[in-house]
Amino acid sequence: MGYLENYRKIESHIVLGYKCNHYCRHCVVQVKRTRAMEENANDLSKDEAFKAIQTAINNGATKIVFTGGEPTLREDLTDLITYTLDNGCRVQVQTNGSMPEKIKEICGCCDEHLDMLEFMIPLHSANAERHDYICRSNNGFNQAIESLKIILHAGVRIIGKIVLTKFTDSLTDICRVYEKIGASSIIIAYPHCVSFPIDVIREVDLEKKDTERIFFEFFKSEYHVPIILQAFPRCFIGEQTKAIIQEEQEDFLALEIVEHQFRMKDGKQWHIFRKLDKRKFSYCTSCRYNNNCEGIWKDYQKAYGN
Repeated sequence: MGYLENYRKIESHIVLGYKCNHYCRHCVVQVKRTRAMEENANDLSKDEAFKAIQTAINNGATKIVFTGGEPTLREDLTDLITYTLDNGCRVQVQTNGSMPEKIKEICGCCDEHLDMLEFMIPLHSANAERHDYICRSNNGFNQAIESLKIILHAGVRIIGKIVLTKFTDSLTDICRVYEKIGASSIIIAYPHCVSFPIDVIREVDLEKKDTERIFFEFFKSEYHVPIILQAFPRCFIGEQTKAIIQEEQEDFLALEIVEHQFRMKDGKQWHIFRKLDKRKFSYCTSCRYNNNCEGIWKDYQKAYGN
């Protein structure tokens, strides 16, 4: 997948805060957002955000991922991005695409470094009404499409993101939208259900038999951009040769990803942190993929058993 180049590559994921203008039915941040509200914890101030960026650069970061919550709600996001780019560090913005004017502002202010900038924008459906139902927004789909067109026009890299849940209608249709809009790759992810209540997991998460069936149908079609599967146990995918399984890629596992938790001084090595949240089934030891597969998010077994 080309995650590594000719130098040591370190990604720093900076959580700017948990505020968001969407309330997605599968949102992995809801628990953290609630906790932050209970503790009266505000989003990072501008000074705190700049300090987090400088700390990451001082620690060797070659790419900074701005995430949240919804980072484009911040008035100072453009300043944070241009500062990072001016210091020779690549930037990815993970956004729901609901603020096209902010995205246009960012692209306009970063014209000297557009090759170092990328956006990850999720689509939950190719149907506007369905997308908006999933993200609980009145106009989320049209805003996301407008943002994607702005990014395409600016010549900035687009990464598509689909979280596969029981609410997802057609993976193929969503991928066709991304292909038409010019995405460089599409990530299909299993929802991160850690800390979700069991009833929410059962409402959101697909079981093994469901994902196998979906991927069997999905890969009957050909796609013009790389399809990357993220956080799926190998047995949930089936015998697919057309997919890139992220956790099996040596260059991905060699990539140093440090996640700076909200308002915490020390970041965590994401690969280590991620594996602590995974569990395996009793039958995994007899599976030929066992050595490469990380298993399932731990709370899945609470909802569906072994």
